[in-house]
Amino acid sequence: MVSVTAIDVPDAVPIPTVVIGTGVDATKVSITWSIPTQTHGSDVNQYEVSFRTSTGTYVTDSSCDPSSALVSQFTSRTCLVSMSTIRTITGQSVDELIRVRVRAHNSRGWGAYSQINSSGATIETEPLVMSGLTHDITALTNTVVKLTWTAPSLGSATGGSSNPLTGYNIYWDQGIDAAWTSLATTSNLYYLLNSLTGGSTYKFRIVAINKYGEGPLLTTSTFSIVPGQVPDQPTGVSTSLPSADSIYVQVTWTAPSTNYYALTRYEINFLHSDSVTWT
Repeated sequence: MVSVTAIDVPDAVPIPTVVIGTGVDATKVSITWSIPTQTHGSDVNQYEVSFRTSTGTYVTDSSCDPSSALVSQFTSRTCLVSMSTIRTITGQSVDELIRVRVRAHNSRGWGAYSQINSSGATIETEPLVMSGLTHDITALTNTVVKLTWTAPSLGSATGGSSNPLTGYNIYWDQGIDAAWTSLATTSNLYYLLNSLTGGSTYKFRIVAINKYGEGPLLTTSTFSIVPGQVPDQPTGVSTSLPSADSIYVQVTWTAPSTNYYALTRYEINFLHSDSVTWT
């Protein structure tokens, strides 16, 4: 009696799982899949992973090519592709689903493609350009400016609905129209800058940051720092007797604008009866 084993191409691969990587691979997409239900007498020796593009065609990438990828990736039926690569080869927009299909190969040839995943990772990118900075006028002095800005809404502005910002970078020209240099990195929505020069004009730019990096450095905000001056003239000066039998005169006035310097003292002068002399 002769036993014969029929050999055929593998069955279709089950639907792959497509998720954002974790840890050091947080900027990559992880594609994993299972062995076909039947390999029909010949072990699988290769897999092909292809990505659906924005136009409906399919493309592959060397990151998921067993001839150039780590053998261990295909032994464990997984591959990692950078998000930037997927954006480039698929032409998809932010928040669109990354759609993948996989097929298996044995000595008889290629099996059918898996179905395309209907859920999983979506396209992410760096943040969009921010609208710029404003300043808190109540905190403005001749040496200090408080820069403020509005957080972009989670979504395309942050580089994806599941892609939160990690902070902001502020750049400036140092008040001398020099090359742009980094001023500060913060997770707040404000930054207090000290030791400025009164009368100077400063330019600032801000970019949002997420795990993929910085957004575009485009919008410029310009602020002039008011030079310190002597105080304005007090107003509303009046005199009165605290009581009918008082030997003192009470002098009151309204505090003037300080012109960005703290007041240190007041000087009070009295006009003599000759209407000429002040002491």
